[in-house]
Amino acid sequence: MGFVSICTMAHAADVSSAYPVKAKTPPALAPDWTGFYIGPTVGWTFASSKGDYTGVIVNPPPLMVYYPFDLKPSGAAIGGLFGYNFRYARWLYGIEGDLSWIANANDQAYDPAGSGRYDKIDLFWTAHARGRIGYLFDQYLIYFAGGAAFAGTRNWHYALDTLYDSTRTRVGFSLGGGIEAALNEQWRVRAEYLYDRFNNQYFGWTSTRYSNSDLTLNTIRLAIVYRP
Repeated sequence: MGFVSICTMAHAADVSSAYPVKAKTPPALAPDWTGFYIGPTVGWTFASSKGDYTGVIVNPPPLMVYYPFDLKPSGAAIGGLFGYNFRYARWLYGIEGDLSWIANANDQAYDPAGSGRYDKIDLFWTAHARGRIGYLFDQYLIYFAGGAAFAGTRNWHYALDTLYDSTRTRVGFSLGGGIEAALNEQWRVRAEYLYDRFNNQYFGWTSTRYSNSDLTLNTIRLAIVYRP
């Protein structure tokens, strides 16, 4: 082996020791989404209850009173949710329930003819039992949700110095979706939209006075989700 070859090998060894090769850092593992979760929610609910009132005054002369109304109660929605996720590759499937109290959500509409009659609605709470399906982008989840919706309401009608009321639990359907981000293995943040639809309800105030009204809810809310 020649002198030049020996010097070259020695120089290569010196360079190798002076500039060690840094090992590549393994990529961080994607957060785990499978399992039980729970957390608080806060948002705002916009409601619409369209209907009409019909009344027949039997005292002579006979007279029918009719007017349509569109009540629009809205208020802050504060509550909580819980659920369970199942993951298959990048697809996420889950079931979820929630309950929210709606603060100061009421509205009323008067007879436009000036009779003093009015119809009113109070929206107390909402709840959902939903299924979810979503697609994962590492720490982000985009999802669609749908299922059953429930709402606690009280409807009112005032006429001829008498106030009538009826408290009911309404049942309908819910559709919605949102985006969820994993901050770490335990904590998530979520923003979502919910559309709830309830069928028409009949309110028989007396044998000659009644109202009909439906109910639609639009809710935008945020949630903090914890995985134990």
